[in-house]
Parts: sequence; C-alpha cells; structure tokens
Amino acid sequence: MFEPYNEQGFPANAFRYRDVPVRFTYRIDVNANHVGEMDIDGLLPGNDKETRIHRLKGPWATQEEALAAAQAWAASWIDDYLAQVQ
Repeated sequence: MFEPYNEQGFPANAFRYRDVPVRFTYRIDVNANHVGEMDIDGLLPGNDKETRIHRLKGPWATQEEALAAAQAWAASWIDDYLAQVQ
C-alpha cells in the first residue's frame, strides 16, 4: 500500500511503498484533455539519487485513474525488484 511521504522537503506527489520513496508525475495532454502519461521515479535501496523507474502510457480520464494505474504498476515492479536484491 502506498502511503503519502509527508516528510519536510518532499512534494505532494511523493509516496512510500515498502520503505521505497516513490514520486508520480502527471503528464497532461491538454489537446485531448486527459492524462497521457505518468512518470514513476523512486529512490531505490542502495542508491543515493532518484531513478526514473518507468513512464507509464495512458490515456486516463482523471488524475485519480492515472494515479491508481501508476501505483498498481509500481507496486508490482517494486515487489519484483526487491525480491531480486534481497
């Protein structure tokens, strides 16, 4: 489950999943009036810099739908990643 990452200096789009800080950025297609893509960035264990994990392609009608899709994709990817490095 993703929990908002409410520590000082982190943006509102930052979350924590299994102790991994993850940030989601909406890419809005203003011509089509929908969320076209979601950038998924995270601070992976052992790294000192945030890494672009993936750019998920939409479209989604709302930001809520886009965030839910991005979180589902990220959870699966992070679970697989952590299983490989642990």
